[in-house]
Amino acid sequence: MQPYFFPYVGYFQLIKAVDVFVVYDDVQFIKNGWINRNRILLDGEPAWMTLPVERGNLRDYINQRHFVNYQQACTKILNQLDAAYRHAPHFTETMSFVKSMLALEGANIAEILKQQLELTARHLGIATQFLISSRLPKQDSELFGQDRVIEICRAAKADVYCNSIGGVGLYDPSEFSKSGLALRFIKSHATPYKQFGEGFVPDLSIVDALMFTSSREVAGMTRNFDLIERPSGE
Repeated sequence: MQPYFFPYVGYFQLIKAVDVFVVYDDVQFIKNGWINRNRILLDGEPAWMTLPVERGNLRDYINQRHFVNYQQACTKILNQLDAAYRHAPHFTETMSFVKSMLALEGANIAEILKQQLELTARHLGIATQFLISSRLPKQDSELFGQDRVIEICRAAKADVYCNSIGGVGLYDPSEFSKSGLALRFIKSHATPYKQFGEGFVPDLSIVDALMFTSSREVAGMTRNFDLIERPSGE
């Protein structure tokens, strides 16, 4: 999976579901995606927190891109979080954790996000091993799409490949089977929690969940999923 910036709980369900999580860093950086930004709750509505990225070639891989004005951007994000969540029940401990994640040194997007993801997983009691795609001994680096995923699985000595439910249309189970791989998808179950208002705004950054519930409760949310072969009707 591409590395995302403080992704939502469902991303960590995928990490929880596997023995080895491969950070897919040698693929094209997608502008206006989830790699350098995510959403928090501000005045009852979703709002973006963003780490700006240096200009680069549109074909550059994630591991070839760098954050720009990183410390300034981190300060802005901390100010956003203070304004948004200062009255949340778990504000103090979550702000301390976020500050430690934003204090990680470096500017390379893949390196910083890999560290953040792994440390956040550990914070939630997830012991999954993390690998980086670009460092795996792939036999053919020119493959793309499904074939490249299968090659990464081979390099990681996997026998099962798990993906989010959104990947159902991207992969052919028979092709994975030919390579000795089972194919599974994460079917998440929503776990609403009390935010400031009466309603619930779903799919926000993990930071939102940690602000309103304990890390132990969020850890429980990461286990609230099923692994399925394919959705019914597919």
